[in-house]
Amino acid sequence: MLIGGPGVGMVGQDFTPGLYLKTGNVITSRGCPNRCWFCDVWRRDGDVRELPIHEGYNIRDDNLLACSDAHIHAVFAMLKQQKRRAIFSGGLEAARLKPWIAEALADLHPDRLYFAYDTPNDYGPLGGL
Repeated sequence: MLIGGPGVGMVGQDFTPGLYLKTGNVITSRGCPNRCWFCDVWRRDGDVRELPIHEGYNIRDDNLLACSDAHIHAVFAMLKQQKRRAIFSGGLEAARLKPWIAEALADLHPDRLYFAYDTPNDYGPLGGL
């Protein structure tokens, strides 16, 4: 029996559709530049590394919004071609949300999306007062 992968602390490699994750689930980037004290993502995978974009509807990236604008545009373009509505289950960082990203998300009409709320500092960018 082999046990491995990011779930057990190994560095995340390139993503292969259908290998380890159900069809439709995709990872288009790995890593995160934030260096949060409580998170293992940056310790395991380092800064954001953009991967080739494969067809799918559920984006499971560590921090998609930390990617380049060109990569985010390409991911959204791929999602527009899918038969199923987009899901962003990897968590989006509200502090990195730009007006054009918000407009593109609204245009996608995602089935659901999740925003990170890891510390009280995340409340303001989520719309808190």
